[in-house]
Amino acid sequence: MPMRDPFFERVRDGEWNACVGTQGFELNYVEGFLDAAAIVADALVDGEMFGGRDTLAMPILYNARHGLELALKFVIGSLARSGMIADRPGDPDHDIFAYWEHLDAQSVPDHRSRELVTKLRPFVVSLDAIDKNGGELRYFENRDGRRSLGRNPTIHLKLVRANVHRLKSLVRALTDRVEGLEVEWPTGTFTKLLSRTDLVEVAKMLGPRSTWTEADFDDRRKAVKVRFGIGNGPLTEAINTIERSGELGVHLGKLSRPEHLTGERLIELADLWLAAHPPRQGDGKVAFLTSQDISQLLENGLPEQAKLDQMVLERFSLEEVADAETLYYVGTVPLLGEEYEAKLRSVLAQHEVASKAQGSRWDKVHHIMSKTSFLAGLMRGLRRTGSPDMADAISELAEATTSKRD
Repeated sequence: MPMRDPFFERVRDGEWNACVGTQGFELNYVEGFLDAAAIVADALVDGEMFGGRDTLAMPILYNARHGLELALKFVIGSLARSGMIADRPGDPDHDIFAYWEHLDAQSVPDHRSRELVTKLRPFVVSLDAIDKNGGELRYFENRDGRRSLGRNPTIHLKLVRANVHRLKSLVRALTDRVEGLEVEWPTGTFTKLLSRTDLVEVAKMLGPRSTWTEADFDDRRKAVKVRFGIGNGPLTEAINTIERSGELGVHLGKLSRPEHLTGERLIELADLWLAAHPPRQGDGKVAFLTSQDISQLLENGLPEQAKLDQMVLERFSLEEVADAETLYYVGTVPLLGEEYEAKLRSVLAQHEVASKAQGSRWDKVHHIMSKTSFLAGLMRGLRRTGSPDMADAISELAEATTSKRD
């Protein structure tokens, strides 16, 4: 009889099958070892398992140390792949202080990340001092043949538990922030010291340029410099970067505009859409279409949608419709405001290809005009791209239209 694998035999069980290997993620390892340390410490203390104090102390500390090591490697690797910092040279090892020191010296271009890296230092120093290479906590004797932890005859497990949870919280905050930075970085909205998230806060603290002559503006400037630890040069760089961003520039009173749609055209488009999509109760009718033929809409009992599609085709250019679709997706996906231009180029190309291939723009027009969330997405997209006044105008139109119908 063939031997059955005690750990990796395939079992059809959707409830207890864990995703590992090709289905796993790097962060699973980081979180898993830290979770293991916290869970064991909680069970030991809360369950008053005094008999397990001596046997479980080392697994708790080892899992905490290994989770911290993996976290530092994850953060450095992620930031280095994005180009935010330099990767750590040399072969991978288990020297957690060397990893932390490299990360600290790189000065991550994000104030929150730098704060969290600094807060990790006591944990790194402590675990590095008792276990330089990851072996001291795993074996009774170290590589030199001496007793492991020879200088530490006791540890207090309630103290250990409290700080395992602190470490876990700090690591989670740092890895979450790094994942956020990976999303922000491609927008180009950052400086040598400040991330996009930092710049949002800077912009809000400074306020619109029209208020910069007010008596309290110097206090606002000083508050920004103290908050982020920067001088006049980095602050000027931050302001210039903010004003290049449609979404962030709004906080300084700078408005941006869609590339192909004016305010008047947006109002006209919104008015047409509202005529075909009045507020109503119930599910309504849904047409599943495979044809460009507008008559199919009529056959499915949706004459208002057919009329809307036809009027948009007649009154709005390919570029204008593509712009409206782009703004909708910026507001719905959602995308960051700085992604508008690249998304617009992509959508324009799709419209051009579809128009040439099918000989008609109806399919692309219907695709966006039939969205029941079109107006809400459009308004959110306008706000994210730096045109809140246009979004407000459409909102007022929608409210006025609803009031008339009521």
